[in-house]
Amino acid sequence: MGNCFHEFELNIAERALKHLIHKYIRSTSVMDREEQLKKIKRERARQKAREAREKKKQVELQKKTVEYQKKVNVNREAFGLKKNPIQNSINNYFKTPSSKTGKELATEQACKEPLT
Repeated sequence: MGNCFHEFELNIAERALKHLIHKYIRSTSVMDREEQLKKIKRERARQKAREAREKKKQVELQKKTVEYQKKVNVNREAFGLKKNPIQNSINNYFKTPSSKTGKELATEQACKEPLT
């Protein structure tokens, strides 16, 4: 009976195999957990970066508004600095001839009147 395994030896081999399988499963689950943690950390970092970019865009957009530029000029005047020019509002580009201000109407009338 040279190549026959005894029942005792088979039980030991089965236990060893089960132990190796269990050890492998535990190690891969630990690796999976570590990979999941890394993935979660990456996602959080991406989300924070995305939020930071959006916030930065909002601040940049706000800085381009006329109200913000006026506030800056008030502060500059308080410190004795020269005002920065304020951007024209987009409404100025779409003015109709009937929406002229009193000053513009007065200059037009003055130009039309003949000089005596």
